[in-house]
Amino acid sequence: MSDSDGRFVGRREVLAALGAAALGPALGDVGELSDGPRRSASTAPETSDETTEADPTTPPDAVLRVRTYPRLEHSADRWSGWSIPTLSAHGAVGDALDAVATYAEAERDGLDRVDWQLEAGAGVALQGGTDAWTLAEQFRETVRERGRGEGDVCHLLLWSEPLNYEVGYGLALGYAGDEDAAHAVVNVGATERWDGRGVTKNMAIHEALHPFIDDAATEAVIGDECSHNLGTVRRVGDGVAEVTPLATSYAGRSSPIGETTWPGSGCRDLEAFYRHDGLDGVDRWRHTTELSAGTLEAASLYVERELRER
Repeated sequence: MSDSDGRFVGRREVLAALGAAALGPALGDVGELSDGPRRSASTAPETSDETTEADPTTPPDAVLRVRTYPRLEHSADRWSGWSIPTLSAHGAVGDALDAVATYAEAERDGLDRVDWQLEAGAGVALQGGTDAWTLAEQFRETVRERGRGEGDVCHLLLWSEPLNYEVGYGLALGYAGDEDAAHAVVNVGATERWDGRGVTKNMAIHEALHPFIDDAATEAVIGDECSHNLGTVRRVGDGVAEVTPLATSYAGRSSPIGETTWPGSGCRDLEAFYRHDGLDGVDRWRHTTELSAGTLEAASLYVERELRER
């Protein structure tokens, strides 16, 4: 993320600024929501990679766009729902978009400049107790009703329903290059309750990036159409395995209480992973927001093919 003077701002700085805001000063140094709300300690920043050094007269070759929305907590305050967990998820997505954009600029011949935009929207009030597909479709309709249903963007719902296994940890529908946009859900309430902040951030990245990686891009990298297999599982110590975002909730066996408390229900083939060091002897897991080389390559291929300005 970058602030108004082009300086790179990490998640820790954003959260520190929010903590300071809660004690007194307004949130002016952190950023404003795209819809221009009042400033408060629960406000999420609007972020992008635009810097003062960029030439405003030269349009980018491609732009990666994600817009996040928390679950509304209080009907009287449309910005309720922004909390430390949802802000952490929001910030992690920004870091991932920056990594993909940087890689695409460096590695794709057809992309000289790739920008990214991450916006924060007002809270979404939807009925709980449904399954992931129903929730995602309801979210899609809400976005359309707000007049935000345009393409070339992923709308990401930061949901909170810790006990709803039918929603699981998340779901993504469609691709960013689709005419009516992509829509994804990450159940921050569940990841926070059952696995903690590392899984929260990784699953937010996981669901946000799915719409930027299609089957063709995945197969071009690993010879397999399952994008979860683009992730890596690497031994980093005695009995410790480190998991990247797209592999999160798919790195271990498909039974509950493994790598994550709630396992992913989509495709997986541990033998086909970009890298998987095996499960024998693994008794501890840790999660890194760093994207695997396979994820970066596949995402950059999709961006060049589907999002490049023509």
